[in-house]
Amino acid sequence: KEGWGPLCKLLNVPVPENEPFPRVNDAAEFLGNVARQEAKYFAKKNKRLRTGAAAVAGLVVAVGLGLLLRSKPKVKAMVVV
Repeated sequence: KEGWGPLCKLLNVPVPENEPFPRVNDAAEFLGNVARQEAKYFAKKNKRLRTGAAAVAGLVVAVGLGLLLRSKPKVKAMVVV
């Protein structure tokens, strides 16, 4: 199922005697690669989320200040004689 035997049979070549079969991307290495890629992906997503939240907060503050400055005071000044 794995190793030199099936590969050499398919290629119709002799099996190497003293050559270990190269094993790359074994399960542990594969899972480590997946974890690293996920970490990078979520770090980017978190940065975008924070940037978007800051932009929304800034917009809310700007609109609130604009409305506050446009509003007229409802209480008239009292004149004491």
